[in-house]
Amino acid sequence: MISVTSAAESFFFASIAAITAAGGPAVLILPGSGPTDRNGNGPAIRADTYRLLGEGLATKEIAARLEKVSRDTGLWYVMVPEQYGGMGISLLARAVILEELNYCAVPLPVAHVANILYACKGDQVAKYLTPVIEGQKNTSFGQTEPGAGSDPTMMLTTATKTGDKWIVRGRKWFITGADGAEHYILIARTSDDPRKGLTAFLHHRDQPGWRIVRRIEI
Repeated sequence: MISVTSAAESFFFASIAAITAAGGPAVLILPGSGPTDRNGNGPAIRADTYRLLGEGLATKEIAARLEKVSRDTGLWYVMVPEQYGGMGISLLARAVILEELNYCAVPLPVAHVANILYACKGDQVAKYLTPVIEGQKNTSFGQTEPGAGSDPTMMLTTATKTGDKWIVRGRKWFITGADGAEHYILIARTSDDPRKGLTAFLHHRDQPGWRIVRRIEI
């Protein structure tokens, strides 16, 4: 694990810090800040997120350069299972790499995929999973409701099978990324079983029968 840590740290200094620091003095070097290793030693430097973002250096150009680095090095797939093009490393190794890369005020972009999408089968893989892995499409996870957030047993949205279709009735709110997503993972109650009574449904934004009633600016 020491070799993984060293490699990630070296990559950060050589490739990531160099790109974000290109904006000039807005990157503030903070000696010894951040979490410590098992010997109590802190990282050598850390970028000041607030100053970098506040002075407008988190530009689309920087983001594009970071994405190219991520894709060219293969780090784009650091969180992706090996069978879908991932790096085939352990969960601990992923954590070490991501910790080091996120010392940067503009983190290296990587493929972020809701774990439940890896349950896709057949033609669902090409339709829903692969485009998200490749960053071509966004997805949004719809679980939170007015009366049910982190406790899914309080879920009131229901899905009832009628013929070969499912009829979903309910309301979701505070759904991150809902406005810009193309695919949605909707959690609904399909039985009264307290532990196995919830089902995840995949649907496309162009499917009829639903709407966004309020957008919260951030």
